Formats: sequence, structure tokens, C-alpha cells
Amino acid sequence: MDLQNYAEKLKIRAKTPKIRGINSYVQEVAKEVCEYVGEPKKFGMWLGIVKRCGPGQVRELLKRMKEKGIKDAKYLMKCTKKN
Repeated sequence: MDLQNYAEKLKIRAKTPKIRGINSYVQEVAKEVCEYVGEPKKFGMWLGIVKRCGPGQVRELLKRMKEKGIKDAKYLMKCTKKN
């Protein structure tokens, strides 16, 4: 990983507000996914998916879903599925 990408990631993390009970960037992305797809009780499942696929990839998928207006959890799970 080069220093420019690392610096950009640090800026993004610094801008995001700290949420009570959320301790890491991975947990923050998982909470964002839970809130968007409407499954707050499945935080553990989404946390596992974010850890497996990487928070950057999941956040990009979520961004594309928001642009298209898709709120289907199954769509996101299918996109993050590894073969």
C-alpha cells in the first residue's frame, strides 16, 4: 500500500464521527450496512462479511447501491460472495 492511499484513508476515518459502541472502521462499515438495508439485528453477520471482503470494497458496493436506490440485503450479499 502506498503512502498516498494510506493518507486518504486516514482522512476519511478522521472525518467520520465516532459512534458509541463502535470501536473500529470495520464495525463502522458494518453498522452503516445494517442501517441502510434495515437489518440492525444482524450486525454480527454483516460484521463477518465486512471482515471477509474488506471494508473498502463493501463501502464501495454500498455507495453504488445508494446511487441506484437498491435496499435489498440479498443483492449486497450476492455481490460480496466469494467463489
